[in-house]
Amino acid sequence: MKRHPLLTARAVCLATRHRYPVWAVSAEHRGEVTRRALPTRRALVAVASAMLLGGCGGGNNNATTTSAQPVSVPLQAAIANQVDNGDTASFSVSGTIDSVPVTGSGTLTDSAPVVATFNDAAVLETMETITDIVLENGTPITVTETKEIFTNPETSAEVGQINDDGSVDVITQIDPIPISAPVGSSGVLGEGIEYSNSSEQTMVGTVEETYTVESGAASSGGSNTGSSVGFSTANCDVVDVVKEVKDKNKNQIRKSDKKTCVDDKGNSRFVSGEEHERNNGHDDDFDENEQ
Repeated sequence: MKRHPLLTARAVCLATRHRYPVWAVSAEHRGEVTRRALPTRRALVAVASAMLLGGCGGGNNNATTTSAQPVSVPLQAAIANQVDNGDTASFSVSGTIDSVPVTGSGTLTDSAPVVATFNDAAVLETMETITDIVLENGTPITVTETKEIFTNPETSAEVGQINDDGSVDVITQIDPIPISAPVGSSGVLGEGIEYSNSSEQTMVGTVEETYTVESGAASSGGSNTGSSVGFSTANCDVVDVVKEVKDKNKNQIRKSDKKTCVDDKGNSRFVSGEEHERNNGHDDDFDENEQ
């Protein structure tokens, strides 16, 4: 299989999941790329456009509407705001590690974007870090998960992701993000392949990212910031984005489920999340709910 050039910052592929408070990327990989934080989407798009080597892929819009309710979410603006502004949130955690019950608390941090390259294309890169501190049989355990997420600078659609175990998701079928999505609607945001590492030679499974819009009339509160600046609960509905990886037999390998409540201006705040995956030989199944 043909090898595709990946992100020039090879160090991001080495970020691993740790069950202790301290983690680091090997020093030999530091400084291989210079990243530059830029203040606005206009500046980011301008720099990214200058780096583009070719056009961006299209795709079919698989969004379907299952509700006749007039209420809708500005989905395109909401996703763009999340990419542009980053986010932080605090939440409670419940679930299991290797089927052993755990409880605790955690934080979510989505960084502001920087310009990078992914498979020879100019992209915006953000880093999502989830830190869970849980008690397992009375013993405190810290579980940190880091993802490098790459999006199209013009559309904010995800084009790829490097997971903390070094596996790489390449989105090959990108569907346009609807400008607005009615409550009750759902659709596909992208489909692709997960590879075992940055060589993109060994396929792990298939990737699908979908969304569903749910009524969020009763949703309020929360302690997150970032894209929720100026957030209004007057017209807030929940957007549930699910990313799932399955092997060739359609068995689930990993699943990430993130719900945000989006107001009529496209501002959003974290509501809840689910993380199901196996890392470092442990099966983690966590539910996260806003505090």
